[in-house]
Amino acid sequence: VGDSIELHCASDEIPPLTFIFFKFNGPKAQRLKDVRSNEKFAVHQLKVAANTGKNYSCQVQASGINYSRHSKIVQITVQDPFSDPVLEIEPSDTIFEGDSLTIRCMVNFTPLFLGVQPQMMIVKDAIAITTIYNTTTAVFTTTAALNDTGEYECMAKWKEAMKMTKRKVIVKVPVSEPTLKSTRTGDNVLEGDTLDLSCAVLKGSYPITYKFYKVTTDAALYQKSLNATEAVYSITSVNSEHHGTYSCEASNTVNQRNQTKRSQYVTITVKDTSWWKYIIISVSLAILVAAAILSLCLIRLCKNKDISQVDESDGTHQGEPLQHIQGSRKGSMEIIYSKVGKMIHPSSIFLGADADRNHEGDYTNIMQPEGNGANTDRNHEGDYTYITLPEGKAYIFTGSDSE
Repeated sequence: VGDSIELHCASDEIPPLTFIFFKFNGPKAQRLKDVRSNEKFAVHQLKVAANTGKNYSCQVQASGINYSRHSKIVQITVQDPFSDPVLEIEPSDTIFEGDSLTIRCMVNFTPLFLGVQPQMMIVKDAIAITTIYNTTTAVFTTTAALNDTGEYECMAKWKEAMKMTKRKVIVKVPVSEPTLKSTRTGDNVLEGDTLDLSCAVLKGSYPITYKFYKVTTDAALYQKSLNATEAVYSITSVNSEHHGTYSCEASNTVNQRNQTKRSQYVTITVKDTSWWKYIIISVSLAILVAAAILSLCLIRLCKNKDISQVDESDGTHQGEPLQHIQGSRKGSMEIIYSKVGKMIHPSSIFLGADADRNHEGDYTNIMQPEGNGANTDRNHEGDYTYITLPEGKAYIFTGSDSE
């Protein structure tokens, strides 16, 4: 293939002659070319291709001769000068970044063409990266990087003959060292809460297999293969058994060869929540006690400032503003007698025989300091006394300046 050959046809007839060349495809002859010559021979040149190999003959026609004869059939066999090229990739066509990559392009010669020296080329993405002449092998070697991924061609060329073969190379990124993190601040978690452990890598070709471990067990607690740089292991309803130290692994694979990295260790502390119950109970009791005390104080305050009066018909108290009436003085204290709802003075009260039932009720005495330096905002209130007045009798109610 690639050579040129000549078909030579000769005759004893007297020129000028017409030489006709034929190619046989089975029993049927194909007329290739007519050559008119003043010589007793003619030549037809052929460019050898893969389909050139066939049977050929020629025919001669002379002037004044009504007949012609075919020559003997000549068989032409076309043979490649070299074999189909072979493209070898080591260690394989899928490798990890950082591995040594070797691409080898080779051909073998047939016995009839041992002297042929073809041009050998290794081409990546239509660009020749290695070209070698007069040899049967071309080699390209490099440390694999991501940009070495692509389609490679092995080409062998001699004259017009050219053969090629293709293969694709894939360079994968090994996983980086993973980082294990807990979603809880300070790696502390309360019983009953949910704990999420995250295992993440910065780089790595997919898929990546993640495994989570606890140092007390050899088997993985959780395993998942993902097309992602992070995996999460969730523990719901954490209890004391989940307390301990954890780690994770990340790995990816090329041609059954694993690249595995392990993370740092993370200690998870599970805290007991029972003490919260005691705090809640204590706080609740304190609130109840405070509420009770506040209620008593409000009741006492309401009694002190009650402005109700007794209704004769149904015995209920009707509200009436307190009235401050100047009372008697005893020492430096002003003694004011107060019936609920009214201020009564002086220091002694005379309730005559004509006193009516309206004077019945609770009585107390309030002592109020007087003078320029006295604290007039502070009153001294005595005990309450309930007075019942039968009709027709007189009573004297005398106050005291003691608290």
